Amino acid sequence: MQQPDRAPGPTKSGGGNGRQVALIGVGCLVAVGLVVGVVVAVQMLGGDEETQTVATSQSPSSGPSSSSSSSPPTEDPAAPQTNRGTDQDNAMFDVPPAGSYKAAHDKVMPIWDMPSDPRDLAGILPKGGSPVLGHGPTEYRPDYCAALKQGDLGTMVWANRHAEEPLGAASGEFRRWIDALGTTNDGKKEKIKENPPKSVVLTGHKVPAVQVTGTVAHTDSDAKSCNATGTELVVTAFETGKGTATMVAYRRTGHPDSIPDRQWNAILNSLRPAS
Repeated sequence: MQQPDRAPGPTKSGGGNGRQVALIGVGCLVAVGLVVGVVVAVQMLGGDEETQTVATSQSPSSGPSSSSSSSPPTEDPAAPQTNRGTDQDNAMFDVPPAGSYKAAHDKVMPIWDMPSDPRDLAGILPKGGSPVLGHGPTEYRPDYCAALKQGDLGTMVWANRHAEEPLGAASGEFRRWIDALGTTNDGKKEKIKENPPKSVVLTGHKVPAVQVTGTVAHTDSDAKSCNATGTELVVTAFETGKGTATMVAYRRTGHPDSIPDRQWNAILNSLRPAS
């Protein structure tokens, strides 16, 4: 995977599909322990493209989670946050206010955690496979699940596929993430459901895009101990005027604290060029 041009700021870590998601500095790949868990599937390339207004998604049993808002004194705790990616991405999306909650080991963490630098990397190291990386990660309920080490309940990252057309970028990135998310700690493959790529219109700013989506059903014991029954993966790619922006998003499903459908759909539909 192409790396951002400059080294990012501080590193941090968070969870992905049961296996650990590590945020790392450019040129310094740090394996932060393998984690097992929720898996997501997205449709592999195939079938005719279909133009439609982007479909909203509904998780099996997600619902609003309770949280208390907190943010730095200089910020409006009720204001949404914007992930702007890098200059090469030339794209952005919005997420809810940071908020706060008590994570694993009684740590107080933001509900929505933004990257300290858009060049920070987040990735998954599947057993027996190659690391899958993205940059500028936004995490939902980081450090939520002790059984998954620093497992979170959702992550959004940018992918470096700026020179590709949207269909190839979305399909190619989907293949990488679905394979990693669908691999358990002992190297087994979870059951996935894949959907064909679709041409959609992101309704927030009327942006034409290509999306590839899918789900993974969890049988892994670590994932199930955190009450997640599946993972949903959505890869979205669109033209920005300076190339292609590609955003990878996944959320754990079937959990009482899963990203609510309303927020999930609003985030995906808020994607747009930055200039």
